[in-house]
Amino acid sequence: MKKLNYGKIYYADIVYKNEDKKDFVPVVVIEADEVELLVTVAPIITNDSELTNTQIVVKQFEELRPNSVIEVADIMTFDLARLKGYVGKLAQEQIEELDKVLETVREK
Repeated sequence: MKKLNYGKIYYADIVYKNEDKKDFVPVVVIEADEVELLVTVAPIITNDSELTNTQIVVKQFEELRPNSVIEVADIMTFDLARLKGYVGKLAQEQIEELDKVLETVREK
């Protein structure tokens, strides 16, 4: 997979966690394979409690709910066709933070 779209945020038509129905969930792209038409993403969730070591705060997007965090522990892969509306791209500072958290998660 390529990091062509690394750090871009989209809405994805997916079922997240134990939901019974599909919903449009914001996600950040980790990798995209345009040949196999697959994308690996981390969901962006709302967190009203203390941050964990697998979460990164997302601040600069009005389209996202307050207290939005990238949940790196819940990485998933699915068809590129499930990506819908483009939201924007993480700032370089947040991409560097994402790199560090991904490295930590992959070491486990």
